[in-house]
Amino acid sequence: MRTKSEVRALFLQKRKDLGETERQRRSERIAEEAMRFLAENSALKHIHLFLPIERLYEVNTWVLLEKLFAAEKQVYSSVSDFDMHEMHTVLIHKDSVFTTGIYGLPTPINPVRIADDQQMDVIFVPLLAFDLRGVRVGYGKGFYDRFFATSSKDVMKIGLSYFEETELLPRESHDVLLDGCIFPNGSIYFKEKG
Repeated sequence: MRTKSEVRALFLQKRKDLGETERQRRSERIAEEAMRFLAENSALKHIHLFLPIERLYEVNTWVLLEKLFAAEKQVYSSVSDFDMHEMHTVLIHKDSVFTTGIYGLPTPINPVRIADDQQMDVIFVPLLAFDLRGVRVGYGKGFYDRFFATSSKDVMKIGLSYFEETELLPRESHDVLLDGCIFPNGSIYFKEKG
């Protein structure tokens, strides 16, 4: 089994090697699959979406953001507090203006912070790799694991990935499992968690 550090290095390189055109094509397919998932689960109205860090070649979620607005979903994102290692939920709307913050994170100008993370139905989660148990490898800072702890226990945690599942990944005690993952050719949902 590879270490998390090895998985991070491998999948960062795989992302880069896709090239800009292929990353954009896959991002568009992921957005279509995500909207299909939401159409099949129409009660899900409050959507938390990560915004892409370009230097890390993340899934281009700007494509999905436009589709969410068109479907009249209530959209949230986060502002990261790197001193406290926390993410704070903020409301995003069609007229939101963004700047590139620290570490290349798109951040809304004059964000409206939401005090209650319990109202979200779905959190679309960035990741580098995932396995068939719902274990994900992110960037190793633990921001999302801590964020999940403040969210509703019923919130769906859905990864967005350029790639399908990989071999079994190392799992640590603080790792929160995904409920599913969406990738360019479809999606997978994990029945058993634990």
